[in-house]
Amino acid sequence: MREGPQGFTLLELLVALSVFAVVSVAAYQGVSILSRAHERQETIAARLTGLQRTVASLRRDVAQIAAVERPLTWHGGRQGGLVIVRGGWPNPAGLKRSGLLRVRYSLEAGRLRRRAYLYPQDGNTSVLDETMMDGLDGWSLRLLVGNEWVARDTWPPEKGVTEAGAPPVSPRALEIVFDTRAWGPVTVLLAVTTGQGGAS
Repeated sequence: MREGPQGFTLLELLVALSVFAVVSVAAYQGVSILSRAHERQETIAARLTGLQRTVASLRRDVAQIAAVERPLTWHGGRQGGLVIVRGGWPNPAGLKRSGLLRVRYSLEAGRLRRRAYLYPQDGNTSVLDETMMDGLDGWSLRLLVGNEWVARDTWPPEKGVTEAGAPPVSPRALEIVFDTRAWGPVTVLLAVTTGQGGAS
């Protein structure tokens, strides 16, 4: 009969290694699931922040639409662009320039871009260029003209008159629908107050 410390048998070592392997795989899978969930939450949070920033920016721009010819234009349908001429551009240095900006929102490769240009110049040099949000498949616009909501691919009408032959009146409100990949359609309502120009 042997005396003294006894070692593990080969069978015991194999069982221990098998248990360790199973626990390691389960732990790795758990960490991987948590990591993917965290990445998804970060992506959703970033897109929500972008959506909130976009809505806030649109509200400021629309609330300060200037009283100029064609202050608001829309073209291109779901992949189109929205152009707003707005006031409220601060000039603390007293430079010889207009206080108006031409702001263009455009959808490019699933991202909504906002660019601002000097008005009334039509140059290609922007004074501001930023990506507002991503994860978009398209967007659409309806206008409250009088008491009727109107959906158009182009505004104002290309011929300068409505179907009734009258000059188009300024819309009272805008309804923008963002086709988001995270939440589906998201609708934003914006009141139009032409002629405002306070600082933003």
